[in-house]
Amino acid sequence: MNGSFMLKERIANKPIHKRLLDLSTYSIDENHIIVEGHLKDDRIKPTYDIEGKIEEPGVIHDMLIRILVGGTPLSILDAEAEMIGIPNELCPSTLDRIKKIIGLNIKGGFGENVHR
Repeated sequence: MNGSFMLKERIANKPIHKRLLDLSTYSIDENHIIVEGHLKDDRIKPTYDIEGKIEEPGVIHDMLIRILVGGTPLSILDAEAEMIGIPNELCPSTLDRIKKIIGLNIKGGFGENVHR
């Protein structure tokens, strides 16, 4: 591999995977908003999983997350998740985990707390 080429010049094929993340914010009243995130993963070409089994093209993940934000200090007052596409039978069991972010203040370190 020659490092002198620009990476964009080396892309000759269509992608094998695509992730789209769409965020929308809705005003509820003077003090509250709802933030809705839609995450969709598409497998565009057949690929191999970690066990060497072929995975056919199709939707991998398709989910919506909504959070109600407001108050002082600014915090998450409510949260819900919805799976439009269910890639694995265990996936719906994770939906209630979104409730764990209720009560988090939106301030420095917020993203790290959400990841935990």
